Order: sequence, then C-alpha cells, then structure tokens
Amino acid sequence: MGAFLLLATGWLVSTQFGGLTAKRAVADSLARSLAPLVCELLPNAHYQQQEVMAVVYPELLRCSPAQDVIEVEVNRRLYALHNLGGVRTDFSMGLFQMKPSFAERIEGYYRAALPKDELAELLAYPRTDSIKVRSARLVRLGQPRWQLIYLKCFHRILHHKYPQIK
Repeated sequence: MGAFLLLATGWLVSTQFGGLTAKRAVADSLARSLAPLVCELLPNAHYQQQEVMAVVYPELLRCSPAQDVIEVEVNRRLYALHNLGGVRTDFSMGLFQMKPSFAERIEGYYRAALPKDELAELLAYPRTDSIKVRSARLVRLGQPRWQLIYLKCFHRILHHKYPQIK
C-alpha cells in the first residue's frame, strides 16, 4: 500500500508540474501577444505595466479557450437572458478570467463616483434593457481590449478610493 501511495503521489506531482510548464509557456505567449495592446491602453505615464500584468498573469495560466466557449454559452443563457447572476452563474471568462459581477461593480462605481471620468462614457451602454446590457457585458468580457479597459478602470478606482496608497 505504501509503495502505491508513493507512486500515485509521484505521478500526481509530475503531471501537475508538467501541466504547469505547458500552461506557463502558453501564458507567456499570451502575455507577449498582449504587449502592444497593454502599451496602448495602459501607458507607463499612469500605470506600471509590469504591476498590472502581474495581477492578471495567474489568470492567463488558468485560461482555457475551449472551456471558456462552453461555459460562456451555457452561462450566457442563465446570466444574460434570465438574470441569474448568483454564485453558480458568476463565471470567469476571457483571458483574464473576469466575472460579469466584477464588470457590473466597475460600471456601478463609475456611475456613482466617477461620472465625469473619461472612461465613464465608454463604460455606459446605449440601451437600458437589462437583457441587452447583460449580453453586451458578456461580449465585452470576451474581448482582451475590454478586459484591459476594465482592468484600467479597476486601477483608477483603487487610486480614487485610496489616494494615499502608492
């Protein structure tokens, strides 16, 4: 029995580390491919690009495009069409694995506390129909550009709420 546990543990550890190496290579490649977009949306004058990428890098490790397609379609119906935004349907999606509830909170904070910020108009939706807004939010979260915009907004919110912290 002891030998079996030792072999099973060895197999488990080797598969996990082997998988991590492959995931890290994919995440590194994704990070490199996102570099021009990061430079465009998060210029160094206002953001530390390395700091921002350090926040999302673990999510790049978790991202699985095939799984994302399946989860988004199933959850789109629950979240967008039926407003079932509870724990079971508050799923992560996109390269940075952002949740619709995260995007909703960002949008709400901007409406309440930063309505004059240049990004507030960008975050606003042209329609107020809740199904269309939730559907549009999911489309946004499926795009790297929009996930970086939400990340930029989150960064601004932190500096707005906690200006004393550098």
